[in-house]
Amino acid sequence: MIDSKLYFEFNEIASDDYSEQVKFFEKNLYFLEKPESLDEILSRKEFMRIIIILENCSFAYSELNDHKKALEISNKLVRTIERNKSKFNLDLNNEYYYLSSLFAKGKSLYYLKKYNEAEQTFMTLLEYDIFKQIDSINWFIDSKYSRIFSFVNASFLITAIILFSVSNLVTTFSQITEILLEFFGFALLVSLYWEPSKLIKYFLYKKYLKKYNKKSKLQNEPIEFDAERKNLDSRDYTSILESGIENYHKNQYEEAIKDLSLALSINPNSKDALYCRADSYFDIKSFNESIMDYTRLIELDISNVAEIYASRGNAYLELKQYDLALNDYNKAIELEPHYSLFKFYRAFLFQTTNKFQEAIVDYDCVIELNPKDYVALTNRGEAYYEVGNIVRARLDFMKAKEMGYQDAIDNLKKFNLE
Repeated sequence: MIDSKLYFEFNEIASDDYSEQVKFFEKNLYFLEKPESLDEILSRKEFMRIIIILENCSFAYSELNDHKKALEISNKLVRTIERNKSKFNLDLNNEYYYLSSLFAKGKSLYYLKKYNEAEQTFMTLLEYDIFKQIDSINWFIDSKYSRIFSFVNASFLITAIILFSVSNLVTTFSQITEILLEFFGFALLVSLYWEPSKLIKYFLYKKYLKKYNKKSKLQNEPIEFDAERKNLDSRDYTSILESGIENYHKNQYEEAIKDLSLALSINPNSKDALYCRADSYFDIKSFNESIMDYTRLIELDISNVAEIYASRGNAYLELKQYDLALNDYNKAIELEPHYSLFKFYRAFLFQTTNKFQEAIVDYDCVIELNPKDYVALTNRGEAYYEVGNIVRARLDFMKAKEMGYQDAIDNLKKFNLE
């Protein structure tokens, strides 16, 4: 299983320090190269954090001109997200990191001169509506017509050389004819400075932009904006959502909430925006607001709903609404009975409400699944102490102490069990 601390270690690296990002990737190959490591993750948040690491590493390799490695990672990202879309209820039409990985894959294929594959990748990306539409169309055209563009530029050069050669070698031409030949040859050479293929590309771009804009309008319901947002268009929505998600993953929660709220004003059913905003509200202790977003996510029936129930339960717990918290934890455990974290949450709730025997039962399950969970060991030790089982309490504290957990060390001193 991938340890989520990788994400926080990666965040210590400057965003433009590509060499260090590559070193980080190579240092953690054991975790990041194994597709099954990602498939084992049950938490959507943890899954997306590792996806973010991989996406940044792919970009770093590309910036360092190792396009083969960049392609390898972006391919892995695309396949992994597709494989887990049902598990985390990922809407590939709107999933930023999936679309971004497709885009990176297409660019790498292009740089490796695999033009046909690049063309197909960008065509697939354009089927997902407006994500980076302008860039995608440009890369699609470059991939599809790369050989034609090279041929056109070469033809202009060859034709210019022929005109100059003919005007100088053939003596039967009149002076006017020679001047015209040289003039057209010179004109062709001058035109090469602006690359004649760019003119062709411009008309192709207009053609494809019109095509995909029309398709976008047919596929999507009209978006209504209030006066304050009347200048927003679909590309703005994508940028706003992207900014909100990025701020969320950088732990800039207040900025994330602003962006995500604006995105949700455009698309109220965006699961990504709701998920990130709910967690952002929770992290700034706006628990009532987070509960509203978690509830909306449950209503949208996302596939990782067990995690949403557990997260809403945590918000209820913070508000001391213990019965509602217990109901949500029970529902999460019913949906994912083998996920120890949900039983840990419920055990902590039992411990908080002085139901120590019930807490011990749940902590037993957590520790059975993960014997090195020093927090669960320490908490169970506290529950044992409360019910008078000093021997078992000391045993749990000693095990957690061996793992270096400070709370266990403090408890041994506090309860005179050293």
